[in-house]
Amino acid sequence: MSLSYWRMPERLIDEPDEFVRWSRAAIMVARNADAAKADKTKRRPKAAPKL
Repeated sequence: MSLSYWRMPERLIDEPDEFVRWSRAAIMVARNADAAKADKTKRRPKAAPKL
């Protein structure tokens, strides 16, 4: 599990509406990346053992 993250821009502290939009976009990106990662691992066939 990766724990890397981006910090919230400081300007969003004083702009609650913009903060909500930024947060929703960040969550959507994270979910899409997670789904793409899951799809990639499902499609990859297991390699035959080397002799």
